[in-house]
Amino acid sequence: MYNASGGGFGTIPHMCSYEAVGKYREAVSNIVFLPRDEDISRYHWPIFSTHPPKRPEVRTLWFTIFGVEGQSLVEARSPRQLSRAWVHFVLGVSIVIV
Repeated sequence: MYNASGGGFGTIPHMCSYEAVGKYREAVSNIVFLPRDEDISRYHWPIFSTHPPKRPEVRTLWFTIFGVEGQSLVEARSPRQLSRAWVHFVLGVSIVIV
């Protein structure tokens, strides 16, 4: 998706994305917080569905780096410029969980 937009339509240019890893090169994920497959029905809350899922939804942490866009936070001369710089900063160092 990032490569397809490629800086078009006012989007920030995509530089690269990579999966975050821990000390021993294991993917950073939510797996330590999930129940075992056989315990899913015991911990299921019927908020969006009355039926528990077949297996837990494991997600990993991905970092996405975008090209430089906007202005630095320290260069803002008004609250409006500061808020715009903050938005550019947040979009420029976006963290995506997939």
